[in-house]
Amino acid sequence: MKFSILSLSTALVASLSFLAPVLAEDASLYAGGGYTVKIVGFAGSASYTGCDRKNRCLTIPEASNYSRGSYVWENEGYTYSMSPVGSSGKYRLRIFNPKGKALLNQVMNPK
Repeated sequence: MKFSILSLSTALVASLSFLAPVLAEDASLYAGGGYTVKIVGFAGSASYTGCDRKNRCLTIPEASNYSRGSYVWENEGYTYSMSPVGSSGKYRLRIFNPKGKALLNQVMNPK
């Protein structure tokens, strides 16, 4: 059987195309109260990108803790947590200052 480079590259593209939906699902976007959160990855390797109402964004490259669907990220003494709200697909975003005072407690809807 004889293969051309074109047929091999076409086969490679076709065989890898099934990965596109899987890779796209690796990122989750949530919004609520004028805030957005993008989680990329899973468990302890998940990154957090949160943006406020003025589109000021913060990215934390790796979770500090992950347990049962709940994520925690830490940055400069602040704690950012995303915890599932039942089985609705929604998450609760909580942000705490370095002294442990809650600065935000917002339900985030999947997008």
